[in-house]
Amino acid sequence: MTSRAELVGFIELYVPKIAGGFVESTIHAAEEYFETAILLFASGDGARQPDLVNWMKDRQLLDDAGLSAPSGLMAEDYSSQQREVEEEEQRIEEQGDAVRDSTFATFDLSNSTYISIKERVGRLDTELRSIHERVDTHDLDSDGNTTEYLPLTATEDMRALRLVMNAVGDVHREVDNASTVSRNHADVIDGSHATPVVYSGGGPAASGHYPAPTWTPTSASYIPSSMTDPTDRALAAARSQLGVREFGNNTVNAPYNINDAWCASFADWVWDQAGHEVTWTNKNYVPAIWNDAQGMGLAASPHNAEPGDMIVFDWDGGVPDHIGIVVRVDGDTIYTIEGNTGGPDGVDGVYEKARTISSGNIVGVVKQPPSVASADQPRPGELLV
Repeated sequence: MTSRAELVGFIELYVPKIAGGFVESTIHAAEEYFETAILLFASGDGARQPDLVNWMKDRQLLDDAGLSAPSGLMAEDYSSQQREVEEEEQRIEEQGDAVRDSTFATFDLSNSTYISIKERVGRLDTELRSIHERVDTHDLDSDGNTTEYLPLTATEDMRALRLVMNAVGDVHREVDNASTVSRNHADVIDGSHATPVVYSGGGPAASGHYPAPTWTPTSASYIPSSMTDPTDRALAAARSQLGVREFGNNTVNAPYNINDAWCASFADWVWDQAGHEVTWTNKNYVPAIWNDAQGMGLAASPHNAEPGDMIVFDWDGGVPDHIGIVVRVDGDTIYTIEGNTGGPDGVDGVYEKARTISSGNIVGVVKQPPSVASADQPRPGELLV
């Protein structure tokens, strides 16, 4: 279980001695930003991270080059804005405090984005320690003490501010990019979750061997199909698309085109043709489909795969990142039709694939919802008691 202290306890930036009040406040605001951004990212909600850089730009404290300070202006002259920064720091801190520990309890601290953020914050700390601090060795203030520090020069104050805001901008882009990939491409962002899946209604876990995110509550639902042959319809629909190819990046001339990663959209379209009425929380996002499947009792082990099921993959030990349609099963091999997958010439499209269960890349399968004829039967993934 990942604790808050483990996740963000390393954040404590060095504050150069006798830095201007505005500089010091900005450093502390940056600390709160880093903590909150990491907590939201680890909880899967990185898109909601605060934007400290644009907040300061809106108040004309920053321009595209950094701090908007006219030549010769001392950083102390920003004292009138210091209170604003302190209030923003408090708001960011409250946003971070509101993140529930349970939402990041299974986050993997070896996650590449997280490690990159830690390294960037650590580099900022080193940079702040390189700020030239002035010691009053000549007793310039005539107080008889030659070991005191003098205020930073305007140049060093401004340098410290630029270092801080550059780091904040870097981390913001890191989190934003990772969250975008997670949301639209289901790529590497989140950490591995080795906890076996737990289904709603007391159903069995898919398998302790296949890593998958722990289920979280969902509003997803389905209406039993009125079709008597949903499997045949699903396979016919999938096969009808074989040979569809992208003509641009993530762009296909097909009804499931979304101008973005489209494997999930393709799988949902296939099920729609089969008569399955499923309301996903996000039909274009593989992790959402897998989570919804668990909530509806439709998730199962790949050993239980059957034609017409959706099949969910995880290529890199993170969150589920690809999905297709099961065509048939032969021992350890599951034959599929998948959209947004590589073809023999390297162009993505709809192709048949052979996947092995023993590879460890299959998270599980999403069973077809029952038809009206079998609505009284237990849902796939549930146990008869």
